Amino acid sequence: MRGEFAVVLSHPHVGTFWAISLKDHKVLWAHNTENVTGMWPALDGQHVYVGCNSGRFSAYDLATGKELWTFAPPLMNSMVPSPVVYGNRVYLAGHNRHLYCLDTQSGKVLWSFDTGDYPYGSPALAGGLVFFASGSNRGRLFALRAGASGPASWPLWRGSPSCNGAVEPAAPKP
Repeated sequence: MRGEFAVVLSHPHVGTFWAISLKDHKVLWAHNTENVTGMWPALDGQHVYVGCNSGRFSAYDLATGKELWTFAPPLMNSMVPSPVVYGNRVYLAGHNRHLYCLDTQSGKVLWSFDTGDYPYGSPALAGGLVFFASGSNRGRLFALRAGASGPASWPLWRGSPSCNGAVEPAAPKP
């Protein structure tokens, strides 16, 4: 199915997202959920990962739209940054000031990291590390070990939160 369709999110208050065929532009499936966020979904060729303004984060089968699992972190009222998938891990951040590493097949929490502040931008991966920005007052950029063994962190930068934006490592040229 890879490359045959695109997943499109509706307006955040409508709560519907669709898989649309790139060949004939027909809706392959649609899924209703409470208040889909304005974040982009993450795709890995088999699953679609979507967060809701209620704080729920779910995985759906890409071919059928069937919900496979749901993760509802404590004290989470929304997820704004988009998740990122790498291998069999999905990384997501929310307004409960945590970054989570979940198993893509089960939704099991492999580790979580308390950032101490709200997220800015989506996580990014490079060199075996997850880079993540947070901080409404302090401004921090973290580098966390990306494996299942748990995060070893170090703040890379402290400064003004006015520098919020996506963390995007440069990709090497082929």
